[in-house]
This record gives sequence, C-alpha cells and structure tokens, in this order.
Amino acid sequence: MAKIYKTDHTYTAAHFMGDVKTGQTFDEWWPHITLLAPFRAREYEAMAGFMMTVEDMESIQVQLGVRKLGEIALYGDNNDIPVRPIVGEGAIALGVMHGLLLARFHDKIIDPRYSGSNYHPHVSIKPNHIDPGEKELSVDSLCLVHDGGSGPDTIVAAEKFSTR
Repeated sequence: MAKIYKTDHTYTAAHFMGDVKTGQTFDEWWPHITLLAPFRAREYEAMAGFMMTVEDMESIQVQLGVRKLGEIALYGDNNDIPVRPIVGEGAIALGVMHGLLLARFHDKIIDPRYSGSNYHPHVSIKPNHIDPGEKELSVDSLCLVHDGGSGPDTIVAAEKFSTR
C-alpha cells in the first residue's frame, strides 16, 4: 500500500529540456520552464491536482526571445539567474497553462511574486546550456518536482501532453 503523507511538502511544476522520468532525482536543475512557482501541499493533493490539470494540456511550440544574438536576460531577486524570455503566442499559451495550474493551487503558492500577472514565461538556463541561436522549442510535457530541501529534488510525475 502506498504511503500517504499527512504533512505538506514543497513542489514546483516545470517543463525540462531533454528526457525525464518519474522517480528521477537531481541536485542541480538543468534548462527548464517553470509553469508554477513553488507551492506547499500534501502529496495526494499535489499529485491529484497536477494530474487533473495536465490531462487537458496540449503540446505547443514557443519562440525564444533575445535582444541580440547570444544575449540573455537576468531574472531573480539579485538579477543573477540567466534566462531566455519566451515571446509571442507561446508566451500566451504558457500563461494559460500557468493560469490553469494557479487556479488549482492558488492558495498554496509560497511566494506570489512570480505568479498570476507577475508570471513571465522564460527558460531558466546556465550559460552554454542552450544554443544562443536557438529560436524555438517544443513544450510537450510537464513535471511535478518534489523539493528535497537539503537533499536531491525528485520528479514525482512526468506527463506528456496530448498532441491532438
């Protein structure tokens, strides 16, 4: 029988570049698009809410913006997180996906500064992880990531979107 945790845990919903699988653990995040900033919920609430929301999402292509070829923007409290902004219709589609997740978990968001009208779709990167000339990428899946605190983070659900 599966163990059901009765305490809240911290989760994030993100699309990762590259292959991922449920149960995968990691200490350092690689290029990704955060669809929902960290939130706290019980395991069953997070899993059920995530699965119900993701089941109607569809794959999209998004355009990556650059001010000059190879240039990145800096986000975060200290303007020290390199990102590639997402522009055009892809940004709107990601905003809708964010809104669906936010509607489900709005009362569980830890820091609302990056949610709702403050959500700005972007790919969080590390220098040289994404070809600076790359202009488009496919968003075809979403992961629910459990924050491991001082230990590794774990992908607790990795779901492919519909391709209708």
